[in-house]
Amino acid sequence: MAQGTGIICSEVNGRGAAAYEEEPQRRRVAIVGPGSTTRDALPLIGEEQLIKDFFKTRPQHLVSIKCKPYHYADKALILGDAAHAMVPYYGQGMNAGMEDVTLLTSILGQPLPLDEALAQFTEDRWKDAFAICDLAMYNYVEMRDLTKRWSFRCRKWLDTLLFRLFPGWIPLYNSVSFSSMPYSECIANRKWQDGLLKRIFGGSLLAVVLAGSACLVQRFLSPWTVMQSN
Repeated sequence: MAQGTGIICSEVNGRGAAAYEEEPQRRRVAIVGPGSTTRDALPLIGEEQLIKDFFKTRPQHLVSIKCKPYHYADKALILGDAAHAMVPYYGQGMNAGMEDVTLLTSILGQPLPLDEALAQFTEDRWKDAFAICDLAMYNYVEMRDLTKRWSFRCRKWLDTLLFRLFPGWIPLYNSVSFSSMPYSECIANRKWQDGLLKRIFGGSLLAVVLAGSACLVQRFLSPWTVMQSN
């Protein structure tokens, strides 16, 4: 049978693992109680199994690493989580590690001394590594908070519509998860999209205000013009 893992993120009165140990019954209610967000999974997992698995492991800290250089002369090089561990909310940890290997392989295929090759790897990789760490943390904020906002839902709907009408318009999540676009370019593309939409909406709003003002002016000036002509 295929198995998978899941992540349950829960605040425990801001006191971390100590409070987690002190309040097992409250945690039990949070997992399977009436207000639980996991109740739809209970028939698939089993209530007792879910509780057992949840309490079997202590809560762990999430780690995000942004560092450079990744090499020391021609002696050592770090890749993957050792170089850019990230929170798991974009599911890109293994993919980022594979990208490290792909980039390193292409550089090692060039006629360069080893120390220069490793230095080039650091220079070519750090911006994208920093970017995916930032993106993973942003996606946590998005899932935690932004998905509840109507403005976020409207933007999501608009991104989907534009993506269907204009394939060149690639939403942020699609560019990160379903394309080979470098992570730093994903962020740059999103900023460009944000700026374009702001200009369009700003221009549209200004046009509406000017048109409304013109209508009001015409409405109030028309009687005055008639009176003047009489």
